[in-house]
Amino acid sequence: MRSLPLVFGLVAACGGASDATTPGKPSPPQDAETDSEPETDGSPEPQPSWGPDDVRGAAQAALELGIPEPGSIRDTYLHMFDTWADGDCPTGDGYNLPGDYEGCETLDGAWFYGHGEYEDSLPYADVGFYLLGDCFIVDPDGARFEAAGELELVAEEVRGTRAIRGMVLGTWGYPGEEGFLTELTRSALFLQYETNGDDRRLTLDGSWGSSAANIMFRGFELHQRTCPDLLRGEMMVREPNGYWHSIQFDGTCGGCGTIEQPDNAEPASICIDIGVAGEVVVRSLEQGVAAEP
Repeated sequence: MRSLPLVFGLVAACGGASDATTPGKPSPPQDAETDSEPETDGSPEPQPSWGPDDVRGAAQAALELGIPEPGSIRDTYLHMFDTWADGDCPTGDGYNLPGDYEGCETLDGAWFYGHGEYEDSLPYADVGFYLLGDCFIVDPDGARFEAAGELELVAEEVRGTRAIRGMVLGTWGYPGEEGFLTELTRSALFLQYETNGDDRRLTLDGSWGSSAANIMFRGFELHQRTCPDLLRGEMMVREPNGYWHSIQFDGTCGGCGTIEQPDNAEPASICIDIGVAGEVVVRSLEQGVAAEP
């Protein structure tokens, strides 16, 4: 069981599932493709082929699919237990899976396989949960929930400021849901939402990859006190050839930042609409620590 407090930073800690297979059932989870940090391996450096409009389009498509957050993943995991688990399957205690990697089928036709640990009473936080998944769950219609990583969500209040902190590590997906969960998404993402009176701030650090794009945040902040789209920090967007475009936001309203241009051309302005995606994340973080589902 996990007993250390959540440490926020950029780490790539994406889990994988067992390589064993179960007769008559799909193979265990497979990781989606993305990079948690720009890397070099001695090959020639990739060169940019996208213009500002291409970068904006990829970033916007990723945001519209949704930013990974732990609350909705946890709710989906628990919902599958509450809906289809019976007295004989799975055999773990509560919302835990035994980790025998044999799997079992419920009376309703759902399939539970692998290892899962769920805690909602954490020694280092008054409110929050932790979920470790190395498993999959197939619902009676054949839709498969993939869990290969870790989730955590905790809340605290210090001197009038309430902070909700979360992490999503590894690969998660379930086509029976909406947003980012509809496909396998691989993440090493850390989120923090702070409120103090009218001041609200969402901070994102880390990366995630989906069919839309690979995105990385570095000290990226969305403030909502003076305006709904005040952005600060760095957002990076990866081309298929491996080149990372950096969008720098300086903390002005309007959702616009600057992106470097090739051949020493003047930096270009690029604007993104993150308002809806940010509100979805904030709502899920608040609901995730408000009460048990």
